[in-house]
Amino acid sequence: MRVEMRLGSKWLPNERPLLRPQLRVIEGARGASPPARRKRSQEVYEVRSRGRFWTVRNSAQEDDSRLFTSRQQAETLGKVLAARTRGRLVVYRADGTLATSLDFHIPNRAA
Repeated sequence: MRVEMRLGSKWLPNERPLLRPQLRVIEGARGASPPARRKRSQEVYEVRSRGRFWTVRNSAQEDDSRLFTSRQQAETLGKVLAARTRGRLVVYRADGTLATSLDFHIPNRAA
């Protein structure tokens, strides 16, 4: 197994002694496979008109919806929820046509 140590923002070969090293495995042991990445499904939040009210609903959870008296309130909550989960916000007009579709993706920071 080959290992590198980190000092500040530089990665050093493992010959240098450090007080509190951070280790990163470069090559795994023989026969070891890399850890499987878990693919997260994208959360989709829908803002729709329900008579006098507007709802914000997670499409994966049928029973979870919240009622608002204005479209702006519902849209604001939908944006917050979608940004939190790196999901998608879909807003429909009162007549049922698509008004907006926004994707919230926060890029992964390099370690």
